[in-house]
Amino acid sequence: MCLIGMWALTLRYGFVPRLMGEVPGTVGLPYQRVMAVHCAISGAIATVAAGLGLVAAHPSGHLPAGLGWVLGGGAAAFFLVCGLGGMRSAGVRWLWRWPVPCLVVALALGWSAPHIGGVWLVLGVMLTLAAAVVSETLRAPRTAEDR
Repeated sequence: MCLIGMWALTLRYGFVPRLMGEVPGTVGLPYQRVMAVHCAISGAIATVAAGLGLVAAHPSGHLPAGLGWVLGGGAAAFFLVCGLGGMRSAGVRWLWRWPVPCLVVALALGWSAPHIGGVWLVLGVMLTLAAAVVSETLRAPRTAEDR
């Protein structure tokens, strides 16, 4: 579920349509920068996937601090890259809609992981991603006149 939410934010609702200009033929960015952002987002998603695998070994009970930071930090990196990638076309105010709040929640989850356990950590990351997907789904699409 976490990875599906990340895919939805990245490809359908998130920074990829904004990086590509949301309108065909209006990229406005060098493809090298688009590929660098793609590399960063792929790394963040891979880190979250690794964190999910590590947490699966400790489903109940307390997690070592490093395991919580893999999942929470990976999610925080994902929200940071999505926020910075989408800010170019959506503006700075858009960051307060979901990228910054989700980033703060992911960092708080990573910090508190040794105290809350693996199940609650995964549930927290899933709810954070779900909130971001819902927020982006409800966002009114921008038209060419808004740019």
